[in-house]
Amino acid sequence: MEIQKFVIACMLTSITIIIEIIAVISGEGLIFLTILSVLPIYIIARIKPVYSIISYFCISLLLLFLSPHQMVFFALTNGFIGMYLGTFQSKKYISIFKIFWCWIILSFGVCLCLILIGSEVMFLGNWYWITIILMFCLGYALLLYWILPKAYILFKTIYNGYSKRKE
Repeated sequence: MEIQKFVIACMLTSITIIIEIIAVISGEGLIFLTILSVLPIYIIARIKPVYSIISYFCISLLLLFLSPHQMVFFALTNGFIGMYLGTFQSKKYISIFKIFWCWIILSFGVCLCLILIGSEVMFLGNWYWITIILMFCLGYALLLYWILPKAYILFKTIYNGYSKRKE
């Protein structure tokens, strides 16, 4: 059973790499496709959190060779948020608390990415753009918090149906 979980984690890792490579190859044309890379990391974290850490570092390492700015964006936003939301799914955490931390992590990651790539948006005089970025990150955090558990339930239903059919 442990080998089976590891193989599923490897397959989901390769799906994430494919999603990220499509964005690297197409330039900035399909950059919004990278939003989907949070889903496999989330599912891996729900299967076993150790596998999500391993896959997070493997994906980051491969992206470092392909596109360093894409790796920074993945490492600071989608990959980290997928691990965070997938790992801390117990009932003892309040949902508002999880959404708040997801929003803080996303905002920090996006702002840090903009600073690292040299964007002029993050200077202190641009409060308008900083507000837009913070509101975008809040909407993105709420969307991820709502969609990811439903996607995991769908994955689990499909996987359990396949396992029963295989026997």
